[in-house]
Amino acid sequence: MKDAYKTIAHLGPWEPKNHPRMSRENRAAQFSPFQALTGYEMAIQEAGRPTRERAQASQDEADEINRALAYLTDRLAEGPGGRAGDHPRIRIRYFREDERKEGGAYLVKEGRVAEIRAYRRVLIFEDGEEIPIDQLREVEIMGGGVGEG
Repeated sequence: MKDAYKTIAHLGPWEPKNHPRMSRENRAAQFSPFQALTGYEMAIQEAGRPTRERAQASQDEADEINRALAYLTDRLAEGPGGRAGDHPRIRIRYFREDERKEGGAYLVKEGRVAEIRAYRRVLIFEDGEEIPIDQLREVEIMGGGVGEG
């Protein structure tokens, strides 16, 4: 050992007098990796998430949807046997626009129709969900109105 360090070699490691010694876990946390670009991974995932363009319905498809909506309107107004309040079960395929980027997705919903509000152009299900009529792509009437299992 060099002569210059002989006077302090027996002292051991330095200890601060005014601050307690930091725990090993806290010392390690200072050097742990960090994310310099917060949200970058989420942005990459969002950019890679697929969406579809809304396809324009053909005239035949539009006519079929209009016939189904007219039938539903009649059943909601009158019901089988002349009683009011029939709520038929249907399955629809519709387009939902993406809230974050261009395009959207085609979704399928099945349930009982509560009402059709023509002035707002929405189809309302018994669970309260509203589907814009202009977004419908297919309507399948499955039956099962009030009193029909």
